[in-house]
Amino acid sequence: VACSPLTFRKEAYKVPEFEVRLTGPDRVPLDRPFSVTASAYYYAGGRAAHRPLRWRVTQFPHGSGVSGYPGFRFVSVNRFGSSRGLSAEALVEETASTDPSGSGSIAIDPAKEPSALPRRYVVEATITGNDGRTVTATKQVFGLPAVSLGLKLPAVRRQHENSAEVVAVGADGKLLPAQSLRVRLLRREWRSEEHTSELQS
Repeated sequence: VACSPLTFRKEAYKVPEFEVRLTGPDRVPLDRPFSVTASAYYYAGGRAAHRPLRWRVTQFPHGSGVSGYPGFRFVSVNRFGSSRGLSAEALVEETASTDPSGSGSIAIDPAKEPSALPRRYVVEATITGNDGRTVTATKQVFGLPAVSLGLKLPAVRRQHENSAEVVAVGADGKLLPAQSLRVRLLRREWRSEEHTSELQS
């Protein structure tokens, strides 16, 4: 089988002149904006100031729930959000330049996404050096519901005192104190009836 010819040029690997570091939160609530900062440092010393900076942010579904609270069943506001998956409209691509300190930042607002489903953001920052070579750094940020309610209720026994435990957990997995909660206990009864019918020949 004949293939089309291809020409290429092999060049020696050149170590980049600088490195790029991304700083920002690892877990964020979905009810408020957050930001990620990129900083470029020359290996020889100093900051890579006034260099072209390109941002790219993508998001992917993240199905992780609340962990660390055995026996509790959790629910969050995402059950009331849009049933659609994460839309491509939330993708962000911006071009900027580093400031005199060699840094730049991007703000991301999860509220712009119609869906309230948990997600994983992948933030990429690409900076171009004086020689035209680019250096890219990547950071993952998990977007989670701001509040998740957990309920722990043992089997209800008649003519006995029954108790339930309720917790409010934030996006960081820690308990949220001083939260106003309204708990309702509904009593439902199921009755079964047996009906017979005569078969006609």
